[in-house]
Amino acid sequence: TSYGELKRTYIIFLCTFDPFGESLPVYTVYNTIKECGHRSFNDNALKIFYNVNEYEKVTQQERQSLLRYLATRKSSSDFTARLEQEVHTAKGNEPWRKKFMTLEMKMQDIRQEGKEEGFSDGIKKGALQKAIETAKNLLRMGLSIEQVSQGTTLPIEQVRQIQKESAGEE
Repeated sequence: TSYGELKRTYIIFLCTFDPFGESLPVYTVYNTIKECGHRSFNDNALKIFYNVNEYEKVTQQERQSLLRYLATRKSSSDFTARLEQEVHTAKGNEPWRKKFMTLEMKMQDIRQEGKEEGFSDGIKKGALQKAIETAKNLLRMGLSIEQVSQGTTLPIEQVRQIQKESAGEE
């Protein structure tokens, strides 16, 4: 499939908060090219954000009913009554609940791993930045590249690069 043959793609967000702070029930977002006078990107991707808390402003009755249900958990149409029944059925389905809870636990584990990985990366970046700052200070004090490398555990080549960059700053 070529780029020009891409099918229309809808990405729908159901938000329990106002994602853009304009008190609108619906935000329709198209991709644009900022550097080209905000020209349309024409990738056939459309993002629609529904702010369920503003359901009263929606004129289409079924859509308003769905958003009201998502905001209040009270059904007001045949569709939302069926939806509510399906939710109750799903909640009472023990095998489904176990699968859902297992998935939720896996997602929680993945999020925790991501946090730990991000924290670890942050520590490493901070330690590297501190070593670079220390190397700059030691070079200003007149220590040799080899001494700075030993004192900071930075590779000699990196200390040489720091020395060159520091010389350019002066």
